Amino acid sequence: MSSVSVGVRIPSNLYEKLMAHVNKVHVSKSEVVISALAHYLESTEDIPLSKRVAELETKVEELQVLIKGIGECVMFLMQVSTKNQ
Repeated sequence: MSSVSVGVRIPSNLYEKLMAHVNKVHVSKSEVVISALAHYLESTEDIPLSKRVAELETKVEELQVLIKGIGECVMFLMQVSTKNQ
């Protein structure tokens, strides 16, 4: 995909938030801006691959926690069922 350079002026407080996010997640300002624009414009196919992978990793971690919780509930119910027989 080709790219175009765009210059914009943003409020300093928004820039500070952008820089804090960039430093926190270790991505470029361009990646953050592209991702934000893609989300805002509902053009998810334009979200950088690294961002999409990071989002998927987060979702997988959340699912792993849920699966573990479900497994613990099943084990508890099996124990209760065994005691009641």
